Amino acid sequence: MARLSPSPPPSSPPRSGLHRRAFVCGIALLVATALCWAAWVVADALGRPWALGLPAVEVHGLALTFGFMPSFFAGFLFTMAPRWLRQPPLPPAALAPTLAAQAAGWSLFLVGAHASAARAASLAALGLGLAALGWMLAWARLVGLLRAGRGAERAHLDVVATAGGIGAAAMIAAAAGLALGALPLVRAATLAGLWIFVGGTFAGAAHRMIGFLGAALPALDARRPRAMLHALAALFAIEGAGAALEAWGGPPPPALRLAQAVLEAGAGAGLLALCMRWRALQGSHVRFIAMLQAAFLWLASAFLLAGASHAGALRAGGDVAILGAAPLHAYTVGFLGTTMLAMVSRVACGHAGRTVVADDLLWRLFLLLQAAALARVGGGLLSSLGAAGGAHLVVAAACLWAVVWSAWALRVVPWLAREKKRGDLG
Repeated sequence: MARLSPSPPPSSPPRSGLHRRAFVCGIALLVATALCWAAWVVADALGRPWALGLPAVEVHGLALTFGFMPSFFAGFLFTMAPRWLRQPPLPPAALAPTLAAQAAGWSLFLVGAHASAARAASLAALGLGLAALGWMLAWARLVGLLRAGRGAERAHLDVVATAGGIGAAAMIAAAAGLALGALPLVRAATLAGLWIFVGGTFAGAAHRMIGFLGAALPALDARRPRAMLHALAALFAIEGAGAALEAWGGPPPPALRLAQAVLEAGAGAGLLALCMRWRALQGSHVRFIAMLQAAFLWLASAFLLAGASHAGALRAGGDVAILGAAPLHAYTVGFLGTTMLAMVSRVACGHAGRTVVADDLLWRLFLLLQAAALARVGGGLLSSLGAAGGAHLVVAAACLWAVVWSAWALRVVPWLAREKKRGDLG
């Protein structure tokens, strides 16, 4: 799919099952982490917390940043990148080492997280290091494809490859932080990976596959067709660098905090205006398009909340952002979660030879995911303001998140297992 459309082309040649294997691995890791986190949160709410050998916040952040995303990225990139670079398709077994390392690494990581305090850090670090090796193998293959496809249009893959290299470095740094007991390094690496690696990859894929991101501003697109791509990637990079530096070295000076708040507020307002123009030009009657519009509304909300949070902290003279984790979860649960639900479902539809539309079950799962995002952001807001009910909303959000992805897996995995008859990945 060069541009998002409500229905697929009438036919396309069969493709390898490369993306199918990667997506199934990613789905398994996603469901496992979702169920584990829901169980941890519920047990804690009932006063019977699970014994973890590592801080739960770090386990949660690492698993949901680096756990399943690399498998989804590998499946998408190595199906589409050869086409974009005019290279021959890769065989289905090309990603076997990457997926094996990812599955084994994250299994060991989760075992380590539940081990005794004396063994948890070393086991989790070993598992994360193995998963990092798996992603590095995939990233090196992507770099090789880019070198071979010199004459092709490669701007989007250049952004993705840069983000992927930073992701590999962030995973290695996080593993080292676990092994050394340096939790600030773990947090900094996780935030850098979440914004620069994951966000940068989403920026590259979204700009290539969602035509509206260029068509919304036709005059700019005609002069500088990659301006929106580079703006999104730079925005994620700046936000990630700021978050990582704050996690590592503490809050920035007031002047930098002010600049951060202004940038975030401006980015949020610009994204909100872009979403409104998208809806005005294209409407929202096509469900997959409506899902993506909702995702970008969440991204706009994340930056607006972050700007308000940092501005409030600056005004109050404190060091801690006053809205807590609410902006971060608007980005993760709202934007990343909704985009992934829409785009992976669309690819799975095409692979199974189905009409590329969101059926009633997918639409209900989308609505439940929006409820999960609202509950998680609302819980963060209430907790940061000292109001009652925040913890209950966090529990509800974790349970909804687990239900959505478990039900989605039961729907999508059989699609991925079917032989492709018609439709198109992209």
